[in-house]
Amino acid sequence: GDGEIIARVVSQEHTNDWAKSGVMVKTAAAAGADYAAALVTPAHGVHLQSGFDTDVEGDPAAAAPVWLRLVRSGDTVTAYQSDDGVAWEPFGSAVVAGPATIGLFVTSHDGSEANTTVFDSIAVEQTAPGVPEPWTCDDVGGPGIPGDASFDSDGTVTVVGAGDDIWGDADQFHYCHQE
Repeated sequence: GDGEIIARVVSQEHTNDWAKSGVMVKTAAAAGADYAAALVTPAHGVHLQSGFDTDVEGDPAAAAPVWLRLVRSGDTVTAYQSDDGVAWEPFGSAVVAGPATIGLFVTSHDGSEANTTVFDSIAVEQTAPGVPEPWTCDDVGGPGIPGDASFDSDGTVTVVGAGDDIWGDADQFHYCHQE
């Protein structure tokens, strides 16, 4: 259904220049499932990546802390970034067809170490009914180091994820999501 997810990436470990943390729409919590992700990296700024081979660059100088937002309307997912969580700048869109989950993800871009990322100010809004609670978290693609997540009562979520990447022929990360 239609909806959106907003989160601020408060901090992100620099396990690799292309380590990625952000918000995602994915058709299933399984390797190879179609996706669109608004993400931040330690050295390459903000991007919208989708379909394992499409990349749209947002602010190349952005780094955590940064606000990310995905809005899904029909099959179109639009990515936004913000410095303050108030003024949003769209920077790309992608098509993700069919039912999907929406959530937070982290990948270290280095299968031998985990990347710890802290998120806060998470908001999920569904314009279609039937969103199950609570969140579900899964490792996608069998990263060598299992991921984990903790949810604090103040709305802060800390996600730990490893994996080789979410790009090209790689699809390994930790994913926390809702239907």
